[in-house]
Amino acid sequence: MTPSSTDESFLGSWKAAPTSYGRSAVWRYFKKVIDERGEGHVCIVPVPGRNGKSQPCGERKGKHINQCKRHLELNHSVAYEDMLREDYAKKKERDDAYMTKAIKKKSNRPKGMMTKTGVVKEVKEKDKYFRESAEQKALDRTVAMYIRATNAPYSTVNNKYFQIMLQSFQPRYLIPSRSRLICEISDILRAMKGKIQISMSSAWKINFCADIWSKKGLTSYLGITAHYYSTANQCIEHPTLAVREIPHPHTGQFICDLTYQIINDWGIPLNKVQFVITDNGSNMVKAFKSDQCEALSKIEVDKGADIDDDESDHEPDHDPSKDDDDYNDDDDDDVQLHDELEPEGEAVLEFETEERTHNTVFSTQGLKRLSCFSHTLQLVVAAFNKDKACRNLLSKAYKIVKQVSMSGKATEALIVKAGKKLVSNSVTRGSSAYLVVSCLLEVKDDLMIILVQHGLTLLQPTEWTKLEHIKALFSKFAEHNNVAGGEQYPTLSLVIPAYRDLILHLESMEKVSYLKNVAKILLSELNRRFSKLTDPDHPDHDLVYMVVTLFDLRFKLSFTESQTAHAKKECLKLLGEYESGDESEASQPIPPDDDEPPAKQYAYDHVYNKMKRKVTNMKDLKHKNRKLPELQLDGYLQSTVVSVSE
Repeated sequence: MTPSSTDESFLGSWKAAPTSYGRSAVWRYFKKVIDERGEGHVCIVPVPGRNGKSQPCGERKGKHINQCKRHLELNHSVAYEDMLREDYAKKKERDDAYMTKAIKKKSNRPKGMMTKTGVVKEVKEKDKYFRESAEQKALDRTVAMYIRATNAPYSTVNNKYFQIMLQSFQPRYLIPSRSRLICEISDILRAMKGKIQISMSSAWKINFCADIWSKKGLTSYLGITAHYYSTANQCIEHPTLAVREIPHPHTGQFICDLTYQIINDWGIPLNKVQFVITDNGSNMVKAFKSDQCEALSKIEVDKGADIDDDESDHEPDHDPSKDDDDYNDDDDDDVQLHDELEPEGEAVLEFETEERTHNTVFSTQGLKRLSCFSHTLQLVVAAFNKDKACRNLLSKAYKIVKQVSMSGKATEALIVKAGKKLVSNSVTRGSSAYLVVSCLLEVKDDLMIILVQHGLTLLQPTEWTKLEHIKALFSKFAEHNNVAGGEQYPTLSLVIPAYRDLILHLESMEKVSYLKNVAKILLSELNRRFSKLTDPDHPDHDLVYMVVTLFDLRFKLSFTESQTAHAKKECLKLLGEYESGDESEASQPIPPDDDEPPAKQYAYDHVYNKMKRKVTNMKDLKHKNRKLPELQLDGYLQSTVVSVSE
């Protein structure tokens, strides 16, 4: 049975639980139970409860030791590291005892029993690196980094051919055991965490990105990454802080609490947290539905999953025997051609109804949420489906891609002629429609021949021309989506310029007769989603976008006079230098200039006088310009005006 939070004896016994010699220390943190589910173990590591008191974790695991170790590694890192240290110490103690016994036994053997093979082995062992030598530790660290970075199993060090490879590189190297390797990896992770914490401590503000990876029938994970400018390293950094397994249901409160817990585990004060960024996918939005917790576990397909599946994952099941035959889709003519476009529309509807709830849950924890710009941009593109003519043409293009992909002969012929395969549509991939259409147009000539030869769906010449217009329509969205995904440069200041660039692009697309209607639809959707960024009177207006754009040298003159004044005021507030009606500085008296030079005149008198004049000028400047940051900001804005006019 799972222990209750009030069982003090159960809580207090977890550290005192004895372990037999040679047995893993993992059993200090678990209690054996037998219930209706059979034999298992319940975690008794104390965790903070909702009432502020500690209580046992209480999570039940199976009877296998690896399940218990995995639970400690994912949920109780401190206990896991203590367990590894204790296991390693016991292993070292056993090894030392074994070596002492072996040496004693060897010294009692007659010399005639020492074989030639044994002598050679003894000489090789003497030439090995000392376990604590710098060379041995450096190689241990390299092997540990390889194992951890490639997700290779710890048993790799026991692999015969892996050992041969290491010995061929350095014959003197002592290959570590699994327990030593695990301890080395823990030391590396601890050191890396310390470096990241030092780097984050130098940052003025830190932004976090929370994302869920989920798929039907598989475990779901929540990933948290930090994004900040490190003044210590003078660069933008974005370390991954945690990837945690999340059980169903994915409630908004649970995800928010887990995000808050991870931030707390890293010792990051809340006043340093600027924003938490999440996407608008249905899996994240569904997590913030307070009234559908039980329904989430019954969802058949998580259409907002952020796993970029293989192309085959987005294709219907088919008979493998048909792979080598020409694909005939005559029986599917009655099926709606736009089936593949529906998930995007559903995601749009879900986001529309749940965004405010999404934001509210974070705000109750003192965290401010921002929507992912790239994902919101894809929701704008999803409005393309509202135009029936364009939607049917795009669906027909998707149908051709599906037919060719499901025909082994057609795919092979296309690879021979064009040297590439077609790109399948994926609702979880950004700019998917643009990539599909671009690939079709790139292999157009060869593809038309193959479609005729295999009796597949054909596009008329006018339809190919319309596809070229659709590609041009999507091109700007794909361009800004790629730029917004950059990691080595700030992207928040690009949102408003991208919004304005897309407005101009869609207005130009309205001149194309075929795209006139759909361009108006996209323009209306774009303004509906992004006009709040530049409209101070909008109820959902967030000043941060205007502020960062104002500080970007490329775009700071793109605002109107009223918008600039509005953003400038917020800039001063964010800098902590401006407070309306602040008279504290003005009320402070200016010290009188009664400093006298020394009685004796020295050769450095002119230096003293120069320093005195400089201090006096600074006092006068401070007295006259009580709003110096505002003047500096005005000078910054005016500097570009001069350079442009010149």
